Amino acid sequence: MAVLIAAAVEFASGVFVNVSGLGNLDTMEKLSVEGSSLIASSSGMLMDAIKQGYIQLGGEDMKIPIENGVDLSFHAADENSKFNLNTLVSQNGDVNKEAYDSFKRLLKNLHLDENIADKAVNWINRNPAPSSQPSSPEGSVSTGPGYLQSTPELRLFIDGPTYDKLVNYVTVYGDGSIDINTADAPVLMSLSGEMSKDLADRIITRRQMEPFKNTGELSTVAGFEKLGMELLPRITASSSAIGLRATAEEDGITRIVEGVVDANGRIIYWREY
Repeated sequence: MAVLIAAAVEFASGVFVNVSGLGNLDTMEKLSVEGSSLIASSSGMLMDAIKQGYIQLGGEDMKIPIENGVDLSFHAADENSKFNLNTLVSQNGDVNKEAYDSFKRLLKNLHLDENIADKAVNWINRNPAPSSQPSSPEGSVSTGPGYLQSTPELRLFIDGPTYDKLVNYVTVYGDGSIDINTADAPVLMSLSGEMSKDLADRIITRRQMEPFKNTGELSTVAGFEKLGMELLPRITASSSAIGLRATAEEDGITRIVEGVVDANGRIIYWREY
């Protein structure tokens, strides 16, 4: 119920922001169609363009010219460049100590309260997901944790300023591995207590010259001869999920469409406001 309330509030506030400056509904509908079609109809093509390097992950928004006076900007981000909050708790409800320690390091790197890690664990375990197969006439049994479905759910247990500072570094999508080709320094540093800012910067410098083709290449970077091998189970050199955002504007009216697609271009999350 709390999740439904949060979703309703989020939707209502999004509608208010857009309708408050609305000149006519036709304009709003057109912007919605422009933004939605870019992601929904072209996600497969976009994924191919990203894989081939035509679209860069992260960085500034791409400006795409659209007819009839509509300005469209597009942003793509690697979900594997972020810490996956759902890795904090295993399927049986136990805390994943390795992920828990990593998240606390990330919070420390961002100068945020490390107790947020405990809040996230408690939230995931607040109400285990029900089984679809009832075990008795009375109803169903719990099969595991109630994992986060989207990052806006964080707003239910952390404040707004904290959310704004954390949201670009966390996700609930992807396989949980950290992409050494796209992760920012705070996320790279969260991988190990031995990962200093200097070591994280060495990874970033190396990939700027030449992206890592595979995770084994990390051991060729100075300082990672041993640490690189230890990190292998937790890192990747490619993405399993891409976050997409299309923003359409006309005459001061804005519509935003956000989505997450898997490596095959299949949409796994959708939000429009």
